[in-house]
Amino acid sequence: MPRNVEIKASIDDHINNIIERIRPFADGPPRYFTQNDTFFNCPSGGRLKLRIEQDCPAQLIYYERNDIASLSIPKLSNYSIAPIMYRSTCFQWEFYDPQMSGSIDGTDLIPHDRAIDRAYESNYKRPHCSSSYFIGHIPPSCTEHDLTQIFPNATRINLIRDIVTREPRGYAFLDGNIDRDKEYKFNGHLLFIEDNASKKVFGWKPRRCGGGLGGKKQSGQLRFGGSQRPFKKPFHMTEQDVLSLSLGGIRGQVDKHRTLFLTGHGQTRIHIDQVKGFESTIFVELEVILRDDQTPEHGQLIAKELCEKIGIQEENHIKCAYIDLLLKKDYQNDCH
Repeated sequence: MPRNVEIKASIDDHINNIIERIRPFADGPPRYFTQNDTFFNCPSGGRLKLRIEQDCPAQLIYYERNDIASLSIPKLSNYSIAPIMYRSTCFQWEFYDPQMSGSIDGTDLIPHDRAIDRAYESNYKRPHCSSSYFIGHIPPSCTEHDLTQIFPNATRINLIRDIVTREPRGYAFLDGNIDRDKEYKFNGHLLFIEDNASKKVFGWKPRRCGGGLGGKKQSGQLRFGGSQRPFKKPFHMTEQDVLSLSLGGIRGQVDKHRTLFLTGHGQTRIHIDQVKGFESTIFVELEVILRDDQTPEHGQLIAKELCEKIGIQEENHIKCAYIDLLLKKDYQNDCH
């Protein structure tokens, strides 16, 4: 199990002054983000929390730590982190299911339209030579020649046309190199680009068979799980609900704005935290991640040197977690 040595303290100073003291010995510029930690009752005696962090996958974190506040005795934490990956497209799931794609959150059990049944009954077989990319939102005036100008690195372009009228149907398939970070336009009109699902996704069924991705509300055949219409998070049950039911309830929640510095080639994380409920206090947290060949005492020496550089006084050390501080504050308020 991974280990780190932690020091947590409160600092009576402005956050900008603390940042400027840390900046000279940090590995690089700070990162700013928000975190929400939900703590659950944990029968093992350790701490278990579900962490929702801005622009990152959710994480389930379990850790065991001795609650002390001393520069002479290491505050050792053994922890385990399990990312909770939320998949918003069938490309991330790597398979296609008509019923799943017919549901806004991928969880409905009853088909919303008859085409879903038709998709299950169809015997679609992927073409032997299928293209790499799907190009959509193509205006009617756009021709194959125009597309070759827009995608100069394409090796093959197949603009789909109506079998009777031979008019373009607004989409094409393409082989070759495409810069996915770039926007491609025709006469100012933004084109839609996605991986060809028939080549990337197991069990694919195209729109003509009742499947597909995207669609319009007017057609009644909306399909989710593409980049244009990704799955929404399930409404009926969250990870937090499941954990709360299985573990016997929630202890509490911690919301904070965090400023993160890395130092020592990434070995130590320096957190400057503004915690909801303690708006007038600035907290600084040091986490020295121990290598296999390092003892807790070694990590404590690194943390102690950083305390001196930042200006953290031992009398301001905090022995417990933020959740314990908040619960203690709530208890004191209730007593009054």
